[in-house]
Amino acid sequence: MTLQQLESQKLPPRKFVVGDNAYICSETLLTPFSGVDKEDPAKDAFNFYLSQLRIHIEQTFGLMTGKRRFLRQPLQTHLDKVGKIFMCITKLHNSSSILKVMSTAQIIKLIKVVKMRQ
Repeated sequence: MTLQQLESQKLPPRKFVVGDNAYICSETLLTPFSGVDKEDPAKDAFNFYLSQLRIHIEQTFGLMTGKRRFLRQPLQTHLDKVGKIFMCITKLHNSSSILKVMSTAQIIKLIKVVKMRQ
């Protein structure tokens, strides 16, 4: 997705896309500070936490694309649907991780509890 495409699609309030310093910071795109700005301790801390966030996001996508082959190609969808798609994939990922450590009896009990709540 290009920066122009990102800017043309409105994100919900207080939601952002995280990028690297190859992009220009905007209302919807968070990028690290560079140059002399990095000397300010608050901006240096911001860069550190932004970097940590990007690392965790990339690791998560790596885990998910390893298990879900369809994620190895670009999603052809509007930006406002990406969050819902990602949440669905995340729930599937977490559920499959939990189910691997559960016994068959525990899984059956979980299914019964879910059905009762519906």
